[in-house]
Amino acid sequence: MYKNQKTNEETFPNKDFKFPCFVIESTLIPKTNELEMHWHHDLEIIQVLSGKVAYLINGFPYDVEAGDLVIINPKQVHTARVLTDGLQYNKVLILSYNLLSNPWIESIQEKYFEPLIQQKLVFSNHIPKNTHLELSVLINDIIQIIEQKSAYYELNIISKFYEVITYLLSNELYYTNLAYKHKNELDSGSITRLIIEFIHENHMSMLTLDSISKHTNVSKFYLCRLFKKTTGTSIANYLIHYRFSVAKRLLSDTKKSISTISYEVGFNNASYFASKFKSLYGITPKAFRAQITP
Repeated sequence: MYKNQKTNEETFPNKDFKFPCFVIESTLIPKTNELEMHWHHDLEIIQVLSGKVAYLINGFPYDVEAGDLVIINPKQVHTARVLTDGLQYNKVLILSYNLLSNPWIESIQEKYFEPLIQQKLVFSNHIPKNTHLELSVLINDIIQIIEQKSAYYELNIISKFYEVITYLLSNELYYTNLAYKHKNELDSGSITRLIIEFIHENHMSMLTLDSISKHTNVSKFYLCRLFKKTTGTSIANYLIHYRFSVAKRLLSDTKKSISTISYEVGFNNASYFASKFKSLYGITPKAFRAQITP
C-alpha cells in the first residue's frame, strides 16, 4: 500500500480500477509503534487474525482481538496500536461502493446505497468475535473468492457484497452520521484531513495555529479540540512527529547532511533537531543513519 505524503490518503498502486476490490495481508508492528494515521476512499473490512490492537477511528477507541472484524468507512481518519508483544496479522478486504452502482436499479441505489455513498449512514466500526458469525463467514467467502480468482469471480464478489450490505443493514450494524452536512460544508473528518494536508505541505515552514486556522477557516480553539478528538493527539504533537517521520525517511533514503535534513523538516537549528530526535527515539540522527546504512 502507499500513502500520499501530502494528504495521508491511503492508496494502493496495484488497485484494479475496472473492478475495485482486493485483499491484502497486513502486519502491524509491536507496541511502542503505531500505524500512521491515514484514511481512504473505499470501504475497508479487517479480519483480525492474531494479537490485540487498539484502533482509533474518527476519535473513537476500539480494543479488538483475534476473531473480531473492524470496519473502516470511507474517509474515516484512523490509526492503530498493537497491544501485545510480537507481530500482529490481519487480512484486509478493500471494497469500493462503485461496485454497487447499476443504472437499471435506480430505486434500490437511491434507497439503500446512496446514503452509504454520501456517508449519511456509516457502518459500526467494531464487530466483536462470536457476535455475528454469518457476517464473518461472508467476509471470509469474499476474501477466498478474491484470492482464488476462479471463473466469474467478479460476479461472485458483487453478489457477496450485496449480502454483506444487506446483513449490516438488516442487523442494524450502522448509525446515522451526525457529521453529515450539505455538500458545501465541512464535517469534522474533512477538517481533520485539511489540517493534515496543510501540515504535510508546509511542515518545512514556521507553521502556527493562526496559519492553520486561516487555511481551514475554523477558529483555533475549535481546531485544537476537533483534531485531538478525531486523532487522539494534538496538532503540535502531530506536526513534530510528522516532521521526524520525514527526517527518518531522508536519513534512510538520502545522503543529505543532518543539518540540511533538519532545515528541510522545519528546524533552523541542527543541534536542537538532533537533541529532539534523540529525546523521541533514544538515538542521535547520526547513529540512526549508521544503524540502517549497510
